[in-house]
Amino acid sequence: VLYCSPDHCRLFQIPECHRLRDSDVELFVKMKLDLYPECDPNCLAKDIQRNIKDGLAFRVFQKGKLVSVSEAPAIGHMQDLIEEVGVDTLPEYQGRGYGKAVISAMTEEILNIGRIPIYRCSSKNEASIRLTKAIGYEKYADIIQFQQERN
Repeated sequence: VLYCSPDHCRLFQIPECHRLRDSDVELFVKMKLDLYPECDPNCLAKDIQRNIKDGLAFRVFQKGKLVSVSEAPAIGHMQDLIEEVGVDTLPEYQGRGYGKAVISAMTEEILNIGRIPIYRCSSKNEASIRLTKAIGYEKYADIIQFQQERN
């Protein structure tokens, strides 16, 4: 788990990064289903509509195609204190700064509303960790999960 404080924030901006709009919901759901076919499209649409209403969704389009998004999935009882930043960039568009731009915009918005942005990923996901650290995120904690194997 990483977090970003206003003192350490180093935002990255590009002209193609804007807030996600209601008219983008269908393209958002399609992008997410391309990346995660097991997701429920109705849940995706409902969650992103909440983020759009709250101003917590950013996107980059290239040639009319949605290529990178950042949103803040609902986290329940801690919603007034923290927001968990999510990001997805289509594989063929990674390494171009789009993920960095949408996370930067999301981080700035979360800080502006007085909440703490956090980011969770696998400790083995070095690219994701480098991306968030470049913006100013710092390690906060390690999470260990155990699973019981089924026979």
